[in-house]
Amino acid sequence: MTIVEILKKNRKLMSVSSIIVCAFAVDIAALWPILHSGYTSDDAANSLIRGVIGFNDIDVFHFTIDIIKSWLQGQGRFFPLSFYCYPLFYWLPGLLSYKLLQLTMVLVSSALFSRLIFLVFENLDFSLSLLFLPSVFVQFRNWNDPVLSFHFLLPLMFSLVLLSLIFFVKHLDSGHKVELLLASGFFLCSLLMYEVSLAYVLMFPTLALIRTGKILRSIIKSFPLVVISAVVVVFSIYARSRAMGIDSRYTVQFNFLVYIKSLAGHIVASFPFFYFWAQVRPKVSGWFLDIITHSGAVSYCCAVVLPVAMIKLMTRIDLLHKRMIVGLGGLFLVLPLCIVVLSVKHQHFPLGVGYLPVFCGYAGGMLLLAVFLSWILSCIKYPYLRRITGIGVGFVISFLFLSNSYSNRLIVSQLNEAWLYPRQAVENAVAAGILDDVSAGSSVILLSKYSGWEPDTYQSLFYQFGAKKRLSVVDFSSLNQKIILSGIKGKNMYALRVKPDSHSGWNVSIGKIEDFEMKKNGSGELKISRLMCNQFVLFSTASGSITKLNPAISGDIITRTWYRAKKQGVIDLTRSGFPDFVKHVDGLSGDEAWGKWSCDNNVRIFFADAFPEKLTLVIRASAFGPNAGKPVFVRIGSHVRSFTAGTKMHDYRLEFQGCKGECSVLLTIPQPVSPADLNLSSDTRKIGIGFERISVEI
Repeated sequence: MTIVEILKKNRKLMSVSSIIVCAFAVDIAALWPILHSGYTSDDAANSLIRGVIGFNDIDVFHFTIDIIKSWLQGQGRFFPLSFYCYPLFYWLPGLLSYKLLQLTMVLVSSALFSRLIFLVFENLDFSLSLLFLPSVFVQFRNWNDPVLSFHFLLPLMFSLVLLSLIFFVKHLDSGHKVELLLASGFFLCSLLMYEVSLAYVLMFPTLALIRTGKILRSIIKSFPLVVISAVVVVFSIYARSRAMGIDSRYTVQFNFLVYIKSLAGHIVASFPFFYFWAQVRPKVSGWFLDIITHSGAVSYCCAVVLPVAMIKLMTRIDLLHKRMIVGLGGLFLVLPLCIVVLSVKHQHFPLGVGYLPVFCGYAGGMLLLAVFLSWILSCIKYPYLRRITGIGVGFVISFLFLSNSYSNRLIVSQLNEAWLYPRQAVENAVAAGILDDVSAGSSVILLSKYSGWEPDTYQSLFYQFGAKKRLSVVDFSSLNQKIILSGIKGKNMYALRVKPDSHSGWNVSIGKIEDFEMKKNGSGELKISRLMCNQFVLFSTASGSITKLNPAISGDIITRTWYRAKKQGVIDLTRSGFPDFVKHVDGLSGDEAWGKWSCDNNVRIFFADAFPEKLTLVIRASAFGPNAGKPVFVRIGSHVRSFTAGTKMHDYRLEFQGCKGECSVLLTIPQPVSPADLNLSSDTRKIGIGFERISVEI
């Protein structure tokens, strides 16, 4: 090889390396809010594994095995590798290391996908262009987010599938059995991690057909992978037939129209901008100006680099296999979604919202978008028109990047208010010794709960962050249940509250209960009174210190009222308190003659008994100010409906199915605002929707 040839080769290698680094830098800029997020969804409880095994005196290995057995015996689902989360959280040093792993797995899956496309079509420019697209496709979501939560299960599973496909393509080219063995091993690992990967068995004969051009030969080449899939399917059918009590949410329900609608909704959710447009934009006034003004210098630099790099690569592409790429993109888009929408749990999502496998669908969307852009630029023969078209395409790509970056930052900030900050406050307070004076065996009554947590989660947190003692944690909303009362009667009782504070961020306070009484008067009202505390202690997140307060400041902690419902299922909000079938309510303001205002971003109602399979929610409500004409999203489990309230009271009927086992209703208020902000009065409450009555019809 001559010196000139060596220089040319090194120059090309340096050029490719520069493009890869540039692509990863753009992706990281869009996904950077990951590093500022907290533990959300399942991660919130799973990350407390140290406290769980310490409190229950069990090691992490046996705990994980017990969880795998319980899923197999109870639900007939066998995916043991997905429970790597427990050893992972046990050994990881902290939140930042976990978030770095989340970000890394997204980039790894992107790199593997680009590598696969290069091996299949041998087009370097096209495969490099795909590396830039996660910056506009990966959209963070308020719930069921495959990136921010669920211990990066989807990025890891998809990476295993891609590794399997990569080694399979290498086997097709070389014929080496070791590569086929590796492909089979990685695919089996993905099958034992999440059932959605089963659909990818169709990718193997498809890739073999692209490579060989012969149907029979492609079937023979992919036969070992088909056998592995068949064995897993047979075992799954057998396990489900032996399961003791399958949750109705995980049962297969096929209605053609519902299936097609759900599949189409998940496909739409896999493309850029749709989640922002349907779910984020309606709740943000002046969103376009916010995108422009709240994007920093780094975002603007990336918004320039991204379209320039994409268009430069696209104009160098001469695709001979456009139809094959479109077909392959369609498979990558549809396959992971076609299985998940069979489940009752994952049907009826609102526009832009999809379940976890939308992360895998991003790959198909990226292929289709890249082909579409290259086709547009190649169709125009005149240089002047091509230049104008390139500028237009560049502006669209820049806007998609800026809007996605803005949406990701906004979603993380909203999630942090619900998940990160209150947990940090409790962690720091416990580590600083706020429970030091609480004796072992005492009952701690939770006056407010951290999002998504149950009392046993608090027990794990207390144990993990310094309070190495066994405490009985009770949710205050459950105190109307006689069994709870009999369990804590006569014990040392403490009241714990976690709440935001305008001066210090979040406060954690605790006090010993000296007097506790429940009364039932002649009208059927059940009233908790004289919940008096002394030894009151406050932890402030601003100062990071514990302060002893005067007991007089904390004398009147809380009073709650329940009444005996005249009609089951009807919550009359014109009355004081709540009916006895309601355990707890968050997000509603005080009593008014006509009903109650929402006073937070969300209103959550917890019911004492679980819901049946089908129900109808009847909500009589009106909207305040800018909330009129905007959708109010109502969620039961994974099912979401919406209604649009006007300024006058009206009944809204929302039908739900697949709700069996759920026991709470979440209403998301479009735009909470105080009358003081609108110069209507001095009322500073952030109100949004006024509720007169909420009924559950079965």
